[in-house]
Amino acid sequence: MCRTSEASAVDIFVRSEGCNDPGKAPNTCGIAYIKVNGKDYSLHGRGINVVVVDATIGVVLQTKTYDTYGDSNAPNRLTGFLNSLQGE
Repeated sequence: MCRTSEASAVDIFVRSEGCNDPGKAPNTCGIAYIKVNGKDYSLHGRGINVVVVDATIGVVLQTKTYDTYGDSNAPNRLTGFLNSLQGE
């Protein structure tokens, strides 16, 4: 999800791979990349990786990962985290 009310000069690249995805990183069960202005900020954790960016100035504010496969409470924590984000 990317929300901004103004034009942004931030370059964001996201790639998410699963275990059986064609073209995934070799010798892995897939990996997530979340690059902001060319730098990878993903925590590369299993599940959902989140990077919060101030799109106006391109600063990474927070990085988190939620293992929704191995932790039954992760979906609730993810929902709470996303709902807590402030911004326009």
